[in-house]
Amino acid sequence: MGATPKTGEAINGAIFLMLGFIFAILGGIGAFIYNLAKRARSPLPPHAEFSPLTTVQEDIK
Repeated sequence: MGATPKTGEAINGAIFLMLGFIFAILGGIGAFIYNLAKRARSPLPPHAEFSPLTTVQEDIK
């Protein structure tokens, strides 16, 4: 694993550090997608539910 045992240990540490970064990034992306999916399933709040209907009818008149 390299010229000296210390080099091999350093390379091993760097590999595990990069794997940790990759898993952290992928976990963040997964959490973001989960958050978007959860927000898409939630109902609209009462004040936003009918607002497009009122603005469209006002534009027609």
